[in-house]
Amino acid sequence: MNCRMPSRRADDRRIKSRLDLQLICRVGAGQVVSTPLTPASVLLSENFSRAGILLRWLPGIPLPEIGSSLIVEVELPAASGRIPKVMRCNTEIVRIQGAGSSQPKIALTIEKIRFESRRHLVPVSELRKMTPPSPHLH
Repeated sequence: MNCRMPSRRADDRRIKSRLDLQLICRVGAGQVVSTPLTPASVLLSENFSRAGILLRWLPGIPLPEIGSSLIVEVELPAASGRIPKVMRCNTEIVRIQGAGSSQPKIALTIEKIRFESRRHLVPVSELRKMTPPSPHLH
């Protein structure tokens, strides 16, 4: 009997299968998270796995450092008449794709997930004014 694993892309480093979902995300390094200024300044997810997220980063916003922690809030689609929820993930940056390009992508490992109602969101601030997270800050 011959069993073959499905082939993986050369740049695919996750061992869990991926789900391609483009959802609005906000990021932060603590109790403050970003908010989009315009529809063009929205962070979007590229895909998810059980253990990670790949985010499309915005040009002009400083890239975080590999190894630093980042809070990612993913806006979940709400059913009609239901309170919208967010998936709040404590993550660690494990890889940066295309750092010099106009469309860099950030690979994150999910360390902890919590689901919250939209009405309990933490305060927001403009992403461009945030300093990039660093593993050296405590």
